[in-house]
Amino acid sequence: MLSKISSFLLISFFISACGVYETKGVDPTSESAGLTADPSTQITYAEVNQLVISTNCLSCHGATNPSGGVDLTSYQLVNSYIVAMKNDIDSKSMPLTGSLSTSQIALFDQWYTQGHLEMGGIASNTPTPTPTPVLTSTVTFAQVNQSVFSTSCLRCHNSSQVDGGVMVDTYAHVSSSLSKITSAINSGAMPQGSSLTSAQKTLFDQWIATGASD
Repeated sequence: MLSKISSFLLISFFISACGVYETKGVDPTSESAGLTADPSTQITYAEVNQLVISTNCLSCHGATNPSGGVDLTSYQLVNSYIVAMKNDIDSKSMPLTGSLSTSQIALFDQWYTQGHLEMGGIASNTPTPTPTPVLTSTVTFAQVNQSVFSTSCLRCHNSSQVDGGVMVDTYAHVSSSLSKITSAINSGAMPQGSSLTSAQKTLFDQWIATGASD
């Protein structure tokens, strides 16, 4: 009888131990998903694409009519815009809707710092040149108004506060002052006290290059 009790207790102990040390899967959408405790662990493009880019960027920067001509659907394309992406993420100007979680920013930063490699290997510190955006589609005033004027210009150039005699609240007002607006943006004089992100500047430039249509 004593032997049977001892065997039962021993089996129970092993079952309990297995339960304690059971490895549970990680929800890829959770706050800690994808993070590594060791900063020396190599992060790859596949992880950043799954946990950051696919879920937060491709709705605007997919292959079909990418916003500002910025297509982020492959490693090569992402790597070509990597410096601009880092600046936009650090300034929290991207994504335009919503925001990256703390863990997503940490994951992207770790990947960027390690050389933003596609696969594992030795990181290179050689900066990647940013190519000239290809003008693939016509940008409308509605797109520029939402991404540029409403967020960066309207507070000083509206019907109540008309700085420099320029208003950007309607297409007609923007069109009537377009040369002045373009000159101020290109020179960096506007917006005052801040600057447009690279994505905003690219979108505005593409709008001008494709006819500044309504």
